[in-house]
Amino acid sequence: MPLPGLLRRLGRQSPAGAGGRAGALVLALAAGAAGRLLGQESSTEWTIVPAESRLTVNVFAAGLLASALHTHHFQPADWSGEIAWDPSRAGIVQIAVRIAAGSLRDRQPELSAKDVAKVERQVRGPEILDAEKFPNILFEAGRLERAQITPGGEGEFRATLAGTLTLHGKSSPIQFPIQGRVAACRLEASGTVTFRQSDYEIKPYKTALGTIAVRDEITVDIVLVAAARRRSDCAGAASQAPGLTCLARTRRRFRK
Repeated sequence: MPLPGLLRRLGRQSPAGAGGRAGALVLALAAGAAGRLLGQESSTEWTIVPAESRLTVNVFAAGLLASALHTHHFQPADWSGEIAWDPSRAGIVQIAVRIAAGSLRDRQPELSAKDVAKVERQVRGPEILDAEKFPNILFEAGRLERAQITPGGEGEFRATLAGTLTLHGKSSPIQFPIQGRVAACRLEASGTVTFRQSDYEIKPYKTALGTIAVRDEITVDIVLVAAARRRSDCAGAASQAPGLTCLARTRRRFRK
């Protein structure tokens, strides 16, 4: 299945409660030989397990009062993703991760509930994400560079994903290193990417003549855990059964 097919399937999986009101934040990674990936019978299809994964968008304070302000840590409450990859062919991979923009929640523990609600409303609003007008953010990577993986296709791996991030209706090239571990039924990966809001024509928030502000640079920490979609890919890997159980629960939720 080509990348657009993965994105359409993720769109169908979006829970009805998110609807068109919140829009969607979609990150899609495609590396290696486009159009050939899922034609390889040895490719394994994985579904990301949100309950075991974590994605954190870190927004840092700036301005004269930066030392007295808090860093904001936004995490999505509604997201999903799929991966297609044959680890023995490290340069051929597709990943599509979808996040509902309206589900981003500030996890800064030192803010009051009232302040958290205000911050989340500002982020969703027209001055920053403008989620109603630009509901989708898309990351597409066509290259997996400097890939290193344990011989045999299982074990630890390192690589750099390079592609294009489309945010706020604008596109800009982006790349970041990833690392992780793969087994018959379970794939774990992590990475950190930094980009500037201004690259996407978003003005970093500031008020009080700039004494209260946030930095232009945003850092996103990504920790993914994925389980194989097909039980046939898990033959002889009974130790990974808990991941499959979690995956089944995730599928049932999507069908509701």
